[in-house]
Amino acid sequence: MKKFGRIYGVNNIKGKLPDVSPKMGSYDKVSRQIRNKMIDLGLNETLSYILVPEDDSKMFTNDECEVVKLLDPLSEDKNTLRHSLLSALYKIYEYNKARNNKDICIFELGKAFQKNGDVYSETNKLAAIMTGDYYLGLNKSKIDFYVIKGITEEILDYLGYNGRYSFISTNNYSKELHPWQTATISVNNDTIGVIGKVSPTLAEDDVFVLEIDLDKLLSKKVSKMKYKEISKFPEIKKDIAIVVDDNITSKEIADTIKKAGGSLLAKSEVFDLYKGKGISEGKKSLAYSLSFAASDRTLTDEEVNKTVEKIIERLEKDLKAELR
Repeated sequence: MKKFGRIYGVNNIKGKLPDVSPKMGSYDKVSRQIRNKMIDLGLNETLSYILVPEDDSKMFTNDECEVVKLLDPLSEDKNTLRHSLLSALYKIYEYNKARNNKDICIFELGKAFQKNGDVYSETNKLAAIMTGDYYLGLNKSKIDFYVIKGITEEILDYLGYNGRYSFISTNNYSKELHPWQTATISVNNDTIGVIGKVSPTLAEDDVFVLEIDLDKLLSKKVSKMKYKEISKFPEIKKDIAIVVDDNITSKEIADTIKKAGGSLLAKSEVFDLYKGKGISEGKKSLAYSLSFAASDRTLTDEEVNKTVEKIIERLEKDLKAELR
């Protein structure tokens, strides 16, 4: 080869990259995809110690299992394996708050540990904690329950569980979570995680958390994705704001809107929650953005207005809602 180069001339040999299609390895493939998706959603990844103080090991969980303690720990503040990733993430939030960092959006992919009888086990989990302002591109919004819920929906949809999950209000929550702003994440009627607001007895700020048992989630088979053609005709958007009793959930309202909207309703999204001046005690105001479309024609204002009237009538009848 050296002789060929001297005779033909190295400068006359054209370089060429090998024609090999790159292929992602199977090792840790899903974890990398989840990590990249969370970063795309505007959260920053962090890594924390798996060793925590014994008192913190079961924060943010009501699971009935024993803590896993080290026989010979180097220090008392690192003597127990964590059972929830949120305990360590909350310490990171406290560290940042003490240094006047008010906008915190972090997540972690890691292992949690538990003991049941003589059986020790570990679980892969995804956890996130968010407070302050949420930045996604040029858009900025105040972090609330619906932001953390939206992050959860994006991840579950991305993994192929669209239409198979729900958020269920429950009284079985840990003492670190707010009793009225906490929900379990259910996939195929099986609880795989939790989202909610940190209890005001623990945090003065509005701090929201998410934790998903990835082993449990990914053990459920993902059905083939279904696709449909994007409509060639424009959507028409309408906003409505209603006042309802505090005990009525957003899901109840969304289900009522969906049934009343029929085939013309393409999408409904809640974008505002308000309590305070102008709203009676025990009531709340929720605002929804409604999108209407048809696959075969451009809808008229008359058609859309009739559908909106039908939705409002159904909300008033079924949920005693008042148009704001």
